[in-house]
Amino acid sequence: ETTVIISSEFFSELDGDKIRKASQDLKNREVEILFTLRPLVKLLPSSYQQYLKYGLKIKYEDWLYEIFENRDKTKVSPTFWKRHEHSKVIARWVDTFGTSNVTVIIVDEAKPEFLFTEVNKYLGLPDGSLAASKIGSNRSLNMEEISLLLEINNQFPKDRSWDEYEIFIRNGYIRQLTDHVPPAKDKDRLLTPEWAIQRANELGRGTVRDLKNYG
Repeated sequence: ETTVIISSEFFSELDGDKIRKASQDLKNREVEILFTLRPLVKLLPSSYQQYLKYGLKIKYEDWLYEIFENRDKTKVSPTFWKRHEHSKVIARWVDTFGTSNVTVIIVDEAKPEFLFTEVNKYLGLPDGSLAASKIGSNRSLNMEEISLLLEINNQFPKDRSWDEYEIFIRNGYIRQLTDHVPPAKDKDRLLTPEWAIQRANELGRGTVRDLKNYG
């Protein structure tokens, strides 16, 4: 019997109808759903950087304001809450597959290898089968790199297409930077203001309560 792993962050955006279709398409297989969660407060700076790589043009604090204070009206990063209202995302999958087939691993931020160790255990793989890469396209940017990318996004000509941005900036400059330039240890990191930390932690506590209620 073959075990198949299908993994994508975009699955978190699926609505109930698409999840039910997936269940129907896989009805002859035993299906287990695994979510890995980071605290919302940790996802704020990393999400902002990902949106920068898609051409975002506003500063971090302005983005945070739009996310938290103007979320019902803003056109900035409309996929953020679709992905990161975690209890609602998980509930959609629980509704179709049931709690017994859905597992959630909440990352221990104090242990860098925690996620890989736990997923190896979950999949029944030898320890070390899945391990963190020392450098890659998801590494964090420092403030100098963020400032440069923000300036590039604001200077990128409006009459140029997304395809050109993707070729020259996203898959060109950014990919070269994040895949081949090790992060400098002496540079400032992107820091989240206290008000946003409090809001994120409040929402995180609500997520934990919801997950416990789901069983």
